[in-house]
Amino acid sequence: MRFFRLCVVASLIFIFGCQSNSVSLKEAEQITAEFTGSSFTPPPRTIDDLSKHLSSPEIAPTENLAANCRGVEKDSGRISMFKEYLTRYKPGDYIDTDKDPVGGWNFEYGWELYRGISISEIRRGNLEKAEKAQKQYLDVIPGDRRGAYIPGYSHLALIQLGRGDLSAAKSSIAAASSWDQQLQRRPAHKIPIHDYWLNHARGAMATARGELRAAEQYYRRALANILEYKERAPEVAIIRSKLAEVIAAQGRLLEAENEARLAIKHSIEYDRVGSIINAPVVFRFAKVLMDQGRIKEAEKIAGNAVWAYQVQCSPADSVEFADARRILAETLSLQSRYAESLNIYESIGKSLGKETQKYQSRFGHDLTLAYALINQGKTRQASTQLESTVSYLNNNYGNNHPRSAEAKGFLAIAQWKSNNEALARQSFQESVQVLQDPKNRTGVRPHNLRIIM
Repeated sequence: MRFFRLCVVASLIFIFGCQSNSVSLKEAEQITAEFTGSSFTPPPRTIDDLSKHLSSPEIAPTENLAANCRGVEKDSGRISMFKEYLTRYKPGDYIDTDKDPVGGWNFEYGWELYRGISISEIRRGNLEKAEKAQKQYLDVIPGDRRGAYIPGYSHLALIQLGRGDLSAAKSSIAAASSWDQQLQRRPAHKIPIHDYWLNHARGAMATARGELRAAEQYYRRALANILEYKERAPEVAIIRSKLAEVIAAQGRLLEAENEARLAIKHSIEYDRVGSIINAPVVFRFAKVLMDQGRIKEAEKIAGNAVWAYQVQCSPADSVEFADARRILAETLSLQSRYAESLNIYESIGKSLGKETQKYQSRFGHDLTLAYALINQGKTRQASTQLESTVSYLNNNYGNNHPRSAEAKGFLAIAQWKSNNEALARQSFQESVQVLQDPKNRTGVRPHNLRIIM
């Protein structure tokens, strides 16, 4: 009876306070005004203004390539090509791009090829190889190009954060900061792109630590830096979409939608909306719509992101492609289309390899996958996954962290569906005791909270 009363109270608190999180509307407006000099304006209530600029997918999301690719992945040989060039060019050699084209990359010298390898490995999700190439790049930067150390170390930090190595990322950010301080004494060598990369890395570090207010401010500074440097740069849309994510995680969903829309509009304005580089911008917008409960619109946007990877002949094992598919699978699951959702997860598993570290690090603790398994009667498989997830989150964040409580709530559902009522009761109680407090919901997806309650 006591547990029943606790659930009733928690549900009422959720109903009346699900948008409160840790930042009030007044505080949100103050943060916005500080960086934009303007007050908050609500976004349109539909995506009709954007839909006309987005292509309608023409093949199933479980397929890897569109027909125009003719079965060939674009850029699949780029890493090999750059490595081949490195056998012919020393770091200081000027690249003969007529003889050895670099495929649209702004590279002039041999030392820049390492950065190309690093970025290409990131696209494939091979972060260990990306980190190795980025360190090689840092080792061969010429003495007269010391400004390159700031974006170089900042980018290294982003790779290390992607691997979950916060300690190494902290050291890389410190190195970038040290070079930044040295260049402060030589203003002629200092440009806004340096500040952009450093603030971008600091924002990503704050996000990884759950320090969302700090992350927001770093991302806003990074946005100002890149706009000052080059207004049409693709990084403008990328950083706006990341800013939208951290604003949404604080519960300010309409403001997050504004930022996500500006990111999309930037891509439209400079004709990048269908490109691979901007596909993450599109699927981050889908996440914001999903958090608002606008699932059909989110499905349409996420489907467009998946289509961009397919029609641009993305490598099947690209983790960004997998992330776009994941968001689409989530929209389907929230519409009770669990079999369709699982089919997409199955295609992700085939592309990345279910037993690989690449797949496990990104999907081994996926709550949407677990919930779809539960609703397809695969409760034993879901329970095994969720037990591992709860253990992982408890060890890394603590039992009372919102993410741990969120996973514990899903484990309770699996236990209940498996007729383990006593275990389910205990897991629900431990989850609800954390999540009933609005201050403890930062970063918890609103629809996941509704499912648990």
